[in-house]
Amino acid sequence: MASDDNSGISFSFSDSQQSFRLLELPPPLLELLSSDNPPTLSLKSAISPPTSTGASGPVSSNAVLCTGNQTFHLRQVHSSNSIFLVHPSVSQSVDGDRSSASSGLSVTATCKATLELSPANTSPLPYLKQHLQLYDGADDEFEASTGIPSSPANLDSVNKLDLFSNVPYSKGECERAWTDICAFEFNNVAMRPTARALAGAWKAILSGATSQALRLSSEFQLEDLWTIVEDDGYPRGLIEAVIHRLSFDGVVKDSACLDQTRCVRWVGTTFLESEVHSNAGVPVKQFLKEWQDKLPEEWQKYATVDVLEGSFSQPTATTILSNDGGSSLAVAGPAPTIPNTTVSKGFAGGRKWHDKFKAARR
Repeated sequence: MASDDNSGISFSFSDSQQSFRLLELPPPLLELLSSDNPPTLSLKSAISPPTSTGASGPVSSNAVLCTGNQTFHLRQVHSSNSIFLVHPSVSQSVDGDRSSASSGLSVTATCKATLELSPANTSPLPYLKQHLQLYDGADDEFEASTGIPSSPANLDSVNKLDLFSNVPYSKGECERAWTDICAFEFNNVAMRPTARALAGAWKAILSGATSQALRLSSEFQLEDLWTIVEDDGYPRGLIEAVIHRLSFDGVVKDSACLDQTRCVRWVGTTFLESEVHSNAGVPVKQFLKEWQDKLPEEWQKYATVDVLEGSFSQPTATTILSNDGGSSLAVAGPAPTIPNTTVSKGFAGGRKWHDKFKAARR
């Protein structure tokens, strides 16, 4: 005998369909989100992509998903199968004087594509290079109205917080790139120093520390160092950025201690990149002697060509040329100048920054 009971599940479409995107999470990210302290996720995109690609390759201008220290590219993947997002529903049926309720499923959205995440293997450096103001040295002339170096007309002044908000990478990756290029803020404007500025700042640090018997290889106070180098005309933010770049674990509160390995390589690549020379390069023996003279005495013996592996080429067996393989962003050849700016060769005798700004405020 046939039964009148309907053992099936009712399946219907809701009158109002909602918009959804399904996000497929890679296992490491899913594990993080399932942990006791899940990270905050953010969606970011750049206002404008970099005009050129960096050494790490082109950077996508599409939206990305970021944790605190990792970036994932978003990719939409279409499917030939329909994916329904359903909610439980209850339907009423009336048969004569009898009414009954049955459980079922109601479709509230149809997803024809999913979003996949893939870890970004590029760097935020191209974005930072494009949007950071250039600082070329202690003798830069400054605009009286702003107290900052002149820059190309198409480069807007931006501070660090706003810059990071518009760079499609996680905050942690942006911070690492910021530290790597010794970027700094002055008057709420983010800047990046050229190789010549970095070389001059390091020269001021080393000569000042040597004259006052301040050992950079031991823990020292930043305030003590700043008191020594203040008259050399470099902004405090730049001096501290260089120290942070070369320290063991960055700057801890108000003290630091330079790491020998980081410092020896960085000084070598920076000074090689700051050299004004032709494509013929500079004599290796000359460069090694100058490099050693720019290091603390106890580290001079470590200044050998093999330390710079990946950051130079040799046009001949006796010459060496920077190929910008180091982590600083200066270019080989003549140091870049800033348009509408008068730049001196050296920094000795330059006026202090605060003296320049006093004149600007009058």
